[in-house]
Amino acid sequence: MPPKGTCAYCTESEIRNAIYKCCFVFCGRRLFGQKKVILMKGVIDKLIRWSVVLLEISVRKMMSDVGCDQNVIARTLRPLATVLCHDMAEAHLRNLERELSEIERTILLPTIRDTDDVEEKAKLIERVTAVTTFKNARLNQYHSLDIECYPEIFVDMFNGVPELPSEYIAKIKVSAEKFVPSMIALESGLALSDHELWVETFDRADIEPLFSL
Repeated sequence: MPPKGTCAYCTESEIRNAIYKCCFVFCGRRLFGQKKVILMKGVIDKLIRWSVVLLEISVRKMMSDVGCDQNVIARTLRPLATVLCHDMAEAHLRNLERELSEIERTILLPTIRDTDDVEEKAKLIERVTAVTTFKNARLNQYHSLDIECYPEIFVDMFNGVPELPSEYIAKIKVSAEKFVPSMIALESGLALSDHELWVETFDRADIEPLFSL
């Protein structure tokens, strides 16, 4: 008899490695069939993001059919589900980072250098500090969140954004909220719904900003 927590033929480690290898083979075929030049980083990003498909196709069924324990299946799918949530957060938050960095570089810092008014300079420094704090507290930390933090913390990331127009933030938040049902499904059952919406968003975010001022 195989050890508890394995299937009749493979250890848990062997199953997990095989699935991840299949992910990269599938993604490679999907990408390179598009006949377009992609930088290596973009290829790697897309390979990881196309793991979305694995949560919709036959991985769960395949592992169940060969006798895998449900806990083994969950441990195998959990890292993929977490990566998907991280990448969706990045797809939305990179817009905020780009716009905040542009405001900081082209408006706030030059104005600080050019002004002689002490009080005005102090106010500008406070605004720069607010931008830096926001970037450090949210934009640089989402990748460390566990899947249990989604979708609540993901949606909350768009509250209290400094410097940017409220209409712009509202547009991003509306888009982010579209993924709440899928994130709940990922967190509770490691099963993804609306995978077409996820893949479309990932692909678009790789070649152009999702939002612009």
